[in-house]
Amino acid sequence: MKVNIKKYSIVFSILCGLNSCSHSIKKLKPENTANECEKSMKVIEKKLFISCPFSQNPLAAVSFLDSLANYKRNKEYDFGNGSVRYNSKNAKFYNCELVDEKSVFLINYSIDPKEKPKTYLFQAIYYFKKEEDKNLVYNKIISVLNKELKLKPEIRSDIEGNPYFRYYLPCGAGMNFKYSVNRNDMHVINILWVVDAKN
Repeated sequence: MKVNIKKYSIVFSILCGLNSCSHSIKKLKPENTANECEKSMKVIEKKLFISCPFSQNPLAAVSFLDSLANYKRNKEYDFGNGSVRYNSKNAKFYNCELVDEKSVFLINYSIDPKEKPKTYLFQAIYYFKKEEDKNLVYNKIISVLNKELKLKPEIRSDIEGNPYFRYYLPCGAGMNFKYSVNRNDMHVINILWVVDAKN
């Protein structure tokens, strides 16, 4: 499989210009870790996930998503198993138009009545109508993660050799930040948050 070296060089240059390219998690005292993570998640939820409160309370997140006029719960994938999907309809992100149906929110959470509800996974796929809109939002997100939150990512690649960023929080949660590169037919940003990024 051929890997696009030029594509990696561009990503590497952008990333190094903003932050260190080596993965590093701040070493915090245990009592400070939860507070730091909560502060970071509030910013991430607001600026990357349209203020959906998924990290603390998945039921509140589902209620929030149900209330959105421009996202509709997809009953085809709604089996009552703690996985709920929403598809866009006339939606925007940072005031940029998204493609109907292809833009998606997905939440996966525990449904055991003996346990406190817990979000395991939250995914946002923003499928833009215009490449310039995707690039605009990409730059905003990179600024939030690298400059505002001072998170240090790893550069990973998928099975096709496309690069993406992996971000970690002090509490062990993390995100994959994927984006389409030089694809005329796809202007996509795909953000996957998981509660335990090490597994």
